[in-house]
Amino acid sequence: MNTDQVSSNNAQIACEIFNGRTSSDSQRLLTLRNVDVFYNKHQALFDISLCIKKGEVLAVTGLNGAGKTTLTRVISGLVHPRSGSIVFKNQNISGMRIEKIKNKGIDLIPDRTAVFSSLSVTDNLKIFFYRSGNKKSVNKSIEESFEIFPRLKERRNFLAGQLSGGEQRMLSLAKALVDPPEFLIVDELSSGLAPKILEEIWGKVEGISANGTTMLLVEQYSKDIRRVATRELILESGRLVN
Repeated sequence: MNTDQVSSNNAQIACEIFNGRTSSDSQRLLTLRNVDVFYNKHQALFDISLCIKKGEVLAVTGLNGAGKTTLTRVISGLVHPRSGSIVFKNQNISGMRIEKIKNKGIDLIPDRTAVFSSLSVTDNLKIFFYRSGNKKSVNKSIEESFEIFPRLKERRNFLAGQLSGGEQRMLSLAKALVDPPEFLIVDELSSGLAPKILEEIWGKVEGISANGTTMLLVEQYSKDIRRVATRELILESGRLVN
């Protein structure tokens, strides 16, 4: 059996088994089947099959260039698969526009900061929470963001473009931590954050996980991610290897 066959078979097993028990359709929130992704002629993902059940925190780890970011992008609709299917809550979302996927309950925090650099910290948060249509008031959500990240409160009138990389990362994380979607994808949570701040954020992630938010966490290193992950998969050169 060649390497591609082993990788594909292992991926199928990963899709069918959750923590040693065969999964049922009712448990599955997201299912990828035989997904291939290309950037022009370059293939970035090969025959990816995996499932994530409701309430699970799946960690996907691997070296730079392994395909982790591409995985987050194809699920969230930033790129479309060449072949295969992506099913969320029993609906095929393959090729669906990112806005429509987001409205269905999937949100991505990318590896790079996602802020409006010409607007203040407060105005960024207003836009985030206004767009989300959350049940809380926008002002209450902003105050909760400041409780999570006191540094943002200190910088509330600064333009987002004036913030450090770590501060911008806090700003992009604030919305998801205050108003988490049904399925949250975070690419490189630890990127740009000091150890003390990162420790606080992992605690917040544990909290929203305990409240039932399903998550896909993508990281290069797996030491910290294992404190919250219910399961871990490894990507290597665009293929699942465990």
